[in-house]
Amino acid sequence: MSVTVRTQTALTQADELMGKLYEKDVIVTSAYFGDTSRHIQKRTGFTRSVTKKFLAERLTNAGSTATLEADARTAQAPMVDEVEITRTYLRRLDATIQRSILADTAVSGNRDAVFKLASELAMEALQSLDEKENQLLNQNSKATKATIVAKYDTKGSTYSTATTAVFALINGGVAQFSQGEVLDVRNSNDSDAVIAEVQVQDVFHDTKIFGNDLTYPSICVKLTAATGMTANDAGNLDSVEVGVVGTGDKLCHQDDGTGAGFDAGFQGLVDLGATPGTYFGVNRNTVSNRYLLPYGRDYDTDGDGTGTAQALSLDTIFDDCYITMGRMINPTRRWLRNNNYKFSDAIVMQVPPALAPSISRHAGRDNQRFTVIEPSSLSEAQRRKLIAVRDFDGVVIRTTLPIPPVAIQIEPLMPPDTVRIWEPGVFEWLQLGNNSREPQWLRNDAGGRWHVKRSASTGNLQVLLDAFCWRIVAPFCAIPRLVWEGRGLAA
Repeated sequence: MSVTVRTQTALTQADELMGKLYEKDVIVTSAYFGDTSRHIQKRTGFTRSVTKKFLAERLTNAGSTATLEADARTAQAPMVDEVEITRTYLRRLDATIQRSILADTAVSGNRDAVFKLASELAMEALQSLDEKENQLLNQNSKATKATIVAKYDTKGSTYSTATTAVFALINGGVAQFSQGEVLDVRNSNDSDAVIAEVQVQDVFHDTKIFGNDLTYPSICVKLTAATGMTANDAGNLDSVEVGVVGTGDKLCHQDDGTGAGFDAGFQGLVDLGATPGTYFGVNRNTVSNRYLLPYGRDYDTDGDGTGTAQALSLDTIFDDCYITMGRMINPTRRWLRNNNYKFSDAIVMQVPPALAPSISRHAGRDNQRFTVIEPSSLSEAQRRKLIAVRDFDGVVIRTTLPIPPVAIQIEPLMPPDTVRIWEPGVFEWLQLGNNSREPQWLRNDAGGRWHVKRSASTGNLQVLLDAFCWRIVAPFCAIPRLVWEGRGLAA
């Protein structure tokens, strides 16, 4: 009886303290790997729908005339379009955390004794949702983590019929995968059809494993289920029943459907193809809507994403980026300020880990075009001023171009051959309900967060407790042409 009372006391105190942590905003500023969302400072809460403005073009309508007493001109305003964003464009990010009742008894006692547990639980939930936000920002609108480019055996050699394999990956950061994660393998045409379900056994961030060079980062997976399998069929990754799982197929988190991604996720927003997808229901192929298409370049040998990546040149990147961003970024900041957008003194240049050394070399101190400011030479006040939000994790480049300083950030979640330059101030989070980062929780009958878990096979009670939380959001970009992306780049 005393154990039960102590357990209930500990859980009640933990529940109360988790709420207090969020009230005091004692929250992490970065997620497990990715850190893209921390640059987006604005969150807007709404219930049914919200109307947002797009700045199509900044219009300068002053003229001149030789007739000194001529009539006034017809009034014209900046070209601003509006779109109504309903709840259907939002996505629910959710996570379940679990604790054992027996383990929780060890921390029963006063409020100080349970504080550490409450902190861990609160941070675990928040970090999980932040990580999902970051992943979706670096995915396409179909929530694709990466594409399989080749299939090997578990040692990186030639694959032969088996339930395990190594997948080499393109079009996505390998940091999006973690050991134990369950993935859906979808057809190369990005349909909702799931070919197979696999579980990640290992993640190889380097291209070389067991003496083999796979060219790309890779993951080791094990088949757990597949379509067409019968009770007597052991199944494998290229059986007749399953269909060949391999080159061109897409990897998604389990049950993330093709419509589970963000419309403003970077891989969907920056569409360099011939038929760009819609943006919050707006057809971007229409002539008058093409201002919703960010600019960019594919630097591979074929210029279309199918050729060989070319060596990175920082001069070339800034030359191409300046053509568009240099024309727009400073004149549009006044419009952003008048429409309650927040922005820092710096814009952000995100690079995957493999390209970071090349960026540093190209922007070295002997380069007359760029002035590199090392983090150690900045005061805390300067760091806060130059980066989007609280912390600082890279060099700042001041260029001779008419754009603000560029803060370099390594983003392991983005595709390995990509450089992304963007103005964080044009983005905001649209969120159902309030504008707090605190997760919403499924409450039990007593109003707490914890629910007794039941066995999936017998339905009997277990000594495990689940807490389920969610956040319903979508990113919105008011000026997509202040996002620029270079692809097909090699170190």
